[in-house]
Amino acid sequence: MFGVVFAITGTVVTVCAAYPLLLWFGRRGQVTLPVVLVSGAVLGNIPAAIAALAIVFGGRSTIVAADLGNLARPMAVGTLVGLLSAASFWVVSGRHLDATCR
Repeated sequence: MFGVVFAITGTVVTVCAAYPLLLWFGRRGQVTLPVVLVSGAVLGNIPAAIAALAIVFGGRSTIVAADLGNLARPMAVGTLVGLLSAASFWVVSGRHLDATCR
């Protein structure tokens, strides 16, 4: 079940955030390795941010601080997956985009 949720979330983040962000950076000529890696780390944490908003505004949690503390592992995994995805993008095509933007 979690695999399906992660696949759907990854697709939504890619289509709705990563691709438009890449186009925007491409128009500005800022497709560089640091920008791609930071963007990957931030976009990888979108599911954890949505979970944090659900905890804070959902009304079901009685100990909000403890429940937010439980998001440390998902945030670390999101950062790692985002960085690895961004790095693999860079290896495949980002280097070429950086060369054409200069």
